[in-house]
Amino acid sequence: MNVGTLPPHHAVSTNSPKSVSRHSSAPVTLTRRIGNSEPCSASPGSSGGATSSTSCSAAACCTDCTSCCRRDCSSAETVRPGRKCTPRMPSTDDDNEQAAGFTEFPVALLYRSQFAASDLHRPATATAGPTTASTRSSRSSGPSSKSSTCPPPPAAWLLDTAGCRVPAHQPFSREVMPMVYDFPTITCADPPPLVRSNDTHLLLAAGLAAKYNASSVACCFTAMWRVRGPRWQDDRGVLDDGVAYGNDIRFADDCVPFNDSIAVPHEFVRVTCTDPASPERREVYLDYFGFVPVRRPRGASAGASAREHVSEDALSVLVVGMDSLSRLNMIRKMPKTRAFLERRLAASSMLGYNKVEDNTFPNLVPLLSGLSVPELKKACWTNSTTHFDACPWIWKSFNAKGYVSMFAEDTAWMGLFHYLSRGFVNQPTDYDPRPLLYIGEKHLARGGGNNAQYCIGQRHQIEVLFDYGLKFVRGMATQRRKFFSVIWGTSLSHDLLNQPDEADAMYERFLADIHDTGVLNSTALVFLSDHGLRFGNVLKTYQGHLENMLPTMYVVLPDWVRRRYKQAVKHLQCNRHRLLTVYDLHRTLGHMTDLSTLEDERVLADSDRVRRAFSSKGPQGKRRRPRAIGLTTAIPSTRTCQDAGIPTNFCACQHLTKAQPFEVDVQFAAAFVVREMNALLSRSPQCWNASLDAVLDARRGAPLRTGDLAEDADEREYQVRHRLQGLLQLVMHAPFEVVLVAPDAAAHPARECPAVGGGPRPRQDGPHAAGRLHRPPQRLRQHELVVSLSLKFAVIAAYFISPSAPRCVDTASLRTLCHCIEEAPTTANANSYNSSNK
Repeated sequence: MNVGTLPPHHAVSTNSPKSVSRHSSAPVTLTRRIGNSEPCSASPGSSGGATSSTSCSAAACCTDCTSCCRRDCSSAETVRPGRKCTPRMPSTDDDNEQAAGFTEFPVALLYRSQFAASDLHRPATATAGPTTASTRSSRSSGPSSKSSTCPPPPAAWLLDTAGCRVPAHQPFSREVMPMVYDFPTITCADPPPLVRSNDTHLLLAAGLAAKYNASSVACCFTAMWRVRGPRWQDDRGVLDDGVAYGNDIRFADDCVPFNDSIAVPHEFVRVTCTDPASPERREVYLDYFGFVPVRRPRGASAGASAREHVSEDALSVLVVGMDSLSRLNMIRKMPKTRAFLERRLAASSMLGYNKVEDNTFPNLVPLLSGLSVPELKKACWTNSTTHFDACPWIWKSFNAKGYVSMFAEDTAWMGLFHYLSRGFVNQPTDYDPRPLLYIGEKHLARGGGNNAQYCIGQRHQIEVLFDYGLKFVRGMATQRRKFFSVIWGTSLSHDLLNQPDEADAMYERFLADIHDTGVLNSTALVFLSDHGLRFGNVLKTYQGHLENMLPTMYVVLPDWVRRRYKQAVKHLQCNRHRLLTVYDLHRTLGHMTDLSTLEDERVLADSDRVRRAFSSKGPQGKRRRPRAIGLTTAIPSTRTCQDAGIPTNFCACQHLTKAQPFEVDVQFAAAFVVREMNALLSRSPQCWNASLDAVLDARRGAPLRTGDLAEDADEREYQVRHRLQGLLQLVMHAPFEVVLVAPDAAAHPARECPAVGGGPRPRQDGPHAAGRLHRPPQRLRQHELVVSLSLKFAVIAAYFISPSAPRCVDTASLRTLCHCIEEAPTTANANSYNSSNK
């Protein structure tokens, strides 16, 4: 059935830009998925394993529910005979705290209480698990390079090693299910596209003219291209010229008419169709298309053509990305894509994959360069106005070895290298569809969420991306060329928890089309995300907090590679249960250019080198531990977040269990936070003095182990969610930021609190600016005071934020401990909310 609107806080904007042509201004149709109305029937003996219950069939719907109660059988969800399903309905924000006038913000603060040595011998009732830290250390000190056995962790744990334990949350747990519902279907093709394309031709469907209120149409295409900037190698000053290259698109003067079909010799074209019967030849259709002409790889040496072709010495690399998708949300929302990866492609799900930073940019920079953002700034990117051309991107090394390269992403306005940045002076890869996606989004975008537009004209934006990506892959397959490609989708996953419902079938079809080309027989495929969802109510739950840290990752190798390099594949399977990052993936992708690195002798030697490094004791030994370890190398079970380059506040190895709010240590932790905040605010007498109102939620952690047990034996971690009387509610789910807002303008007139420890600092304008707060103007009724504090380093920064002159917290000294967690805007202010900390 059709629905007029989404739930209030998930509505889709149908406002169209003024520049959009007539056909693209049609409202986007939203259809609620109801399913097949079958009862939750069961198949005894299927996965689930319960003796007194039967497994719910995949994608089953209960007849007595108002919305689909889908369950994935592989998630071991069971339904007892006769039990009714619970409808998936959107959550509401009307909780008791908000009814009382308190506003809840996702905020973070980590408290470590110091205990005497005798306290370490307290009964570990709250941290009990299948194994203790000491027994884990004794049983697994590191993998053996001879034969590495990797028993799966106990059912209660996703990871259970000496260095990291992560609880195994259920995808359909009671904690998150109130926020899970079936996302309405988004119909962009209403009416259907008047013009389509294949790999080489434009195709006109003249019979659809009536749907555009025309008796006939006359169509033509105009070539377009990305403006080529000056060569930065010849003029280094170009790197800092402030021009956002990649956004300046030029068009040819002529428009080539066509009927039925026409071959296109250009990479990008604009198609315009008019009604010849109308007095002024009214424009009825506008669209943009991309093609993939043959091109030599840049950076390849002369005479390198033999190395450019597919062989058994190297693999092509295809990275398919989906923004903001946690592993558990993929289970909930993308059953088709997941089934295709696991069943058709025999993909390995890397369960211990942990993000290394907050948002997209600092998580993809390590994947594409092997460097952290601070390291990138030292090497080649001095500030946010500097272009990225001089940086050591991974495609440069692939190009030098004869590979053809491509980088493609949708939602171009907040692209990886252009959101608050200047992009590249010269096109970075051999193929880059940014002109297609940028100009299409600029003129034809409609049907948007909070940040990303769903449709470009009559097609989903993700379909435009996949259409170009598939043409590229088919072209490489036809020419038998080795390639390196990144295809990153943002538009159907970035903003809302349930958006991936709409993307599932598209990703499955795209992967199936890739599979049908036969290219996966010579290609390593990686399907991954950068982080989990960073917006909305799910972050107010402990599970949602962990999901944000644990994005999805799948690795697919050709069958013949799995048979030939058995030791490497054995390590890959073992590493599914190890702590992993994009640094490891970057190193692994480099191995694909030389498959001799996967031979048993070299894999075992590399594993032995890593094992010896992790066996070294003391500070010197820790410094020798590699941050990046290939996925085909045995990763030690003693690896910690510190070893892997994961800051504490993004580390999923938290070992946290539920604690009672009234416990002495919890109350002490909450009081300590309030006391420290008031000590900071006391330096500015015009600021309010806070007092503790209530502890709403608390988690207790075991002492964090970093390999040397004595080092952190006197620390115990608490994460506390509590409310300050008269001011606000604090949600503390990851370190170190507190936001104070006066809830009532009459009761609390605005007061400006000067910065603690120095004057205001200039606004940070890079995608790495972790301290930036993006909030709709309607939310900023009063001035906000942002206090970022690190108890470990005693670094303090307090800033005053207002709608007219927003400023950022200077997190230069706090980057490893401080970040913002954002809330998505409500429908009322979605149109004015045009920025994103992607």
